[in-house]
Amino acid sequence: MAAQQRAPRPSGRQPDGQHFLRSARLATELVEQAGISARDLVVEIGAGSGRLTTPLAERAGRLIAVERDPVWADRLRLSFSNEANVAIVRANALHVPLPREPYRVFGNLPFTFGSRILARFLDDVGSPLQRLDALLQYEMARKRAQIIALTLKPPRPGHTHWTTRDLARQAAVSQSTVNRIWRGHALPPHR
Repeated sequence: MAAQQRAPRPSGRQPDGQHFLRSARLATELVEQAGISARDLVVEIGAGSGRLTTPLAERAGRLIAVERDPVWADRLRLSFSNEANVAIVRANALHVPLPREPYRVFGNLPFTFGSRILARFLDDVGSPLQRLDALLQYEMARKRAQIIALTLKPPRPGHTHWTTRDLARQAAVSQSTVNRIWRGHALPPHR
């Protein structure tokens, strides 16, 4: 695979730790491993250059690709304008309206906001979220995949209830580190 130069952030905004995938083959493998099918409504977080968007669009029944950078969002709209099952939404993943019907999330989360994005999805008790597949910074993935013994005590001092995230940390929701993507497969964040 030939090395690619990373283009500067199109909008010139401050970097947020987003690492774009280089390999189309790896993107396709990741989507295949997630088991995305034509029955699925998928919300892609951080669509960026569209490397994951392409295989998601090929497999998902409907795809909502969320990208907060206006230049990348415009590029995605042009690239996927002929795809009837793809909607490009320019929005921040922390604030974008989510589907009210069952859906899945797939994304290459920016390292700076990864925890907050996960919390948004995992803390919403009434959400019809069915599954979340995300590329995360390795250290965060390891931390989140640890299973803590379930007790009847509140999860943290001063708390009187369990959030979905607290439950996800327990065995109630399966979390695992499935695959490690080596540095050479992603472009480093723009500095």
